[in-house]
Amino acid sequence: MKVLVLTLIGLVCVFNMCLPTYRGRRGGVNRRITRQISARADYSTKAYRTVNRANLKELTPSYAVNESFPISVRITNRTDELGQAVSDTHDQYVYEHKSADRVQYSKNIKQVTFSEHIPENECFKLGLVNCQSVKQKTHTLLDYLCDENFSMCFLTETWLKQDSDDFFLRSLTPEGYEFFHQARNNGQRGGGLGILVHSSLKCNNMTGNFKKYDSFELMVVEVNLFGQKLIFCLIYRPPPSKINKLSSEMFLRDFSELMENIATIPARVCLLGDFNIPWNKNDNPERNEFALLLSSLGFTQHVTEATHVRGNTIDFVITRSDDHILKDCTVRELFSDHFFIHAYFRLEKPRNERRKITYRKVKSIDIENFKTDIENADLLPKPGENIETAMIRYNNSLRSILDKHAPLKTSFITIRQKQPWYNNDMKMAKRKRRKAERKLRSSKKTLKKLQNKHNSDLLKQ
Repeated sequence: MKVLVLTLIGLVCVFNMCLPTYRGRRGGVNRRITRQISARADYSTKAYRTVNRANLKELTPSYAVNESFPISVRITNRTDELGQAVSDTHDQYVYEHKSADRVQYSKNIKQVTFSEHIPENECFKLGLVNCQSVKQKTHTLLDYLCDENFSMCFLTETWLKQDSDDFFLRSLTPEGYEFFHQARNNGQRGGGLGILVHSSLKCNNMTGNFKKYDSFELMVVEVNLFGQKLIFCLIYRPPPSKINKLSSEMFLRDFSELMENIATIPARVCLLGDFNIPWNKNDNPERNEFALLLSSLGFTQHVTEATHVRGNTIDFVITRSDDHILKDCTVRELFSDHFFIHAYFRLEKPRNERRKITYRKVKSIDIENFKTDIENADLLPKPGENIETAMIRYNNSLRSILDKHAPLKTSFITIRQKQPWYNNDMKMAKRKRRKAERKLRSSKKTLKKLQNKHNSDLLKQ
């Protein structure tokens, strides 16, 4: 009988050794049987109440002993002014397994670079357009600004004069913005530059610090955005003709001189405007000379789509090649004979202005108690009392009653651009209009008709 029992036990042990170890009900049963057999084997050595620690030591791997020590972990999650990655060093404690034949070193930890992602609606957003007489498109421009909420909007060919009336300038400036404009230097008709700046930005007009050039109009502003200085140069270059006696050689010479002065400025620089150079025509000699000049000075032109109804790219957005400040640059709706350009910068969107106000909750006044307090108040002048003293007492009595029923309260409000006439019907109408504009841009026949109409209008003028 004993031989049969021992034989069965041996078969169970062999069968258990052949099966793979896994979790679950069956695995638990196998582990319990194995523990029972191991316990009987330990008792067979006559160590009934002791644990065989020598066996436990042999069964436990030496690398399972954890030791902790500090290491330096480098995590890169931001960039400096030149766009280079900046590393922040933090001391952390990690556990590493050590053994005689295997050691894990902190040098094997891979450095991970996190790219700073800013959503499109939180980016510093610019608008650029050749408006061709802003007086005729004031309401359209204000409507577009209200919808797009630009941080800055740059306008060329405003056709404004230096002595433009204040009433028109106020009507052109929406709530929450400031307007800077400059008329054409020679006082002739046309030209003119304008910049709409969000009120939360500290903007300084630096045009007077630069030379006036004959071949193009220039307006320079400096913006301080959360401690970062940005220089924006708005340029309008009239197309050369026999009337204005301008040439491409004159423009390239003047522009090269301007770029040499800008290159020494220790700030991020962006040049934008209407240059009247067909960037899409690679066989154009003026375009090639201009591109060579930009590359030699370390600047890049970012607009690649057509910005004019004739299909040419003549409105540019230019930044330093190593700045990596521009996130995206797209061409949007048709405004005049030019399309609106949207430029998104990797900068935080300026915050809306907050204003401190005081108010009273007049609607919460109990009318009956208010009437009773007024009737019981001493408002009538006393005999022999001075008129001024009686008036002061009268005002103070009424003010104290008003403070009792509707005390003054202080609050902060955020100034946002709003248009009281903007409703859902107008929103749907604008969607239909933009859908038609997208269809227009995708149709070559429609664009051709628009180009012919523009040419006929020029001939009439």
